[in-house]
Amino acid sequence: MTLEVAPNQSFGIEANEVSKELEALAGQPTVITVRGQLYKKPAGKKKQKPDASAPLKILILEVQKKE
Repeated sequence: MTLEVAPNQSFGIEANEVSKELEALAGQPTVITVRGQLYKKPAGKKKQKPDASAPLKILILEVQKKE
């Protein structure tokens, strides 16, 4: 599954218990509000940037609103 945030920008969704709530909405033109984490700096690393060659995946932490 992917989360489209703009017509030309989307992110893969990391599977977890919260993201399973979104599976029923897949393929539907639905507007939702979620809280998530796109990148987490590894512990002990200073100014670590994400690997630009790997696509970012979003970790859904909470589904706040479904319309």
